[in-house]
Amino acid sequence: MTVTFRSALVCAGLGLLMSAPALARTTAAVPAAVVAIPAGSAGFIDINLAGWTSFGGFGAPSNTTVAFDIGAGTAVTGFTYTGVSFTTSNGSWLSELTLSVNPTNGDAATEYMDWSPSLADNSGSATASGSWGGATGGPGPFGAGTSFTAADGLIFVTVYEGFDDPFGDTGAALDATITAGTMRLFLAPIPEPGTYGMMALGLLAVGAALRKRQQSN
Repeated sequence: MTVTFRSALVCAGLGLLMSAPALARTTAAVPAAVVAIPAGSAGFIDINLAGWTSFGGFGAPSNTTVAFDIGAGTAVTGFTYTGVSFTTSNGSWLSELTLSVNPTNGDAATEYMDWSPSLADNSGSATASGSWGGATGGPGPFGAGTSFTAADGLIFVTVYEGFDDPFGDTGAALDATITAGTMRLFLAPIPEPGTYGMMALGLLAVGAALRKRQQSN
């Protein structure tokens, strides 16, 4: 009977969250400190998740949140997570922990990437590896989201709970602790101005060669 009652509460809670995803996402507290990603770095960044904690739903002030400057116009195309070990607290289920990547200035209703490493509806500990939108794990309460472009270059990565335990405590109690694991965030930087120039020169060279071949024929 307890499981049935909790399941009903979960369904009601998720229904409330999904009814207004845009409103919920605009309330997230973005850290004042921003981690700058070096220009010209590889097309990904690795984030150590060890020590990250979640206390409540998306935007709860106590949830671990880190902001990054990836460069204006850079696209975020996905992420993987490797060896993410976490333990739940205060009745929280493993399936409720959600990894989330978001622009600081974008369409809150659609521009985000959410994924829950575990689908187990029980408390305890788990270790998971997978990817956003992959074969393991599953979408968060708002869905999986989509890839997006960071117009101002700023994004934030956070964890949150798909259901607030104990019910209605608004993020006062610790729900999950990540003890180990890495997230790899994949980026598609916009080409440097010099790259556009080289592309233009290449096109001109190809055009000149074609014209010369046509004239010789």
